[in-house]
Amino acid sequence: MRSVKNLQGKKILARVPEITKEYLAKHKVKANVEWTDRPGEPKIPMFGDAVVEFMNTGESLKAHHLRVLDVLMETFPILIVNKKVWKNRWKREKIENVAMLLQGARLAKMYSGIMLHVPKNVLKKVLPILPALKKPTITPLQDLSVVDVFTVMPKKDLRQLIPTLKKMGCTDIAEFSLNKVVL
Repeated sequence: MRSVKNLQGKKILARVPEITKEYLAKHKVKANVEWTDRPGEPKIPMFGDAVVEFMNTGESLKAHHLRVLDVLMETFPILIVNKKVWKNRWKREKIENVAMLLQGARLAKMYSGIMLHVPKNVLKKVLPILPALKKPTITPLQDLSVVDVFTVMPKKDLRQLIPTLKKMGCTDIAEFSLNKVVL
């Protein structure tokens, strides 16, 4: 299937059947939409032709050899509290802490941690090209000619930066995922 028009007459599994029907009607496509309460990717070959699914990263789609035809909508979480609860100082503090942690988790999706060994003789060349939230952490190692550098940086920059760091003489480069970034 290459477009929404290819869904004509097909069986579509959906967690949000009414939204799916509205979307299909907008595109003048008639299909059999069935509600499902479980992730649809593994069920498509046996029970349907397509699935309308909530998705974060798309990894499950790739694992089941599927691809996105179109995006029906994009959503985002909102933390809501009533005025009475907000006036309670203890509850307000708890809510603010939850908000901070949620924001930290969301921000962490855009960043990765990176740790590497940098020879001291190239450290002054490495630091200016190494992004950081503030400043990288530099730790001396037992081998005094090398330091350990740790920083947090945007994921989008890593693909180009890691080969550059390697060419400059950096070794033991490790990238790792973050759960939260709280600024």
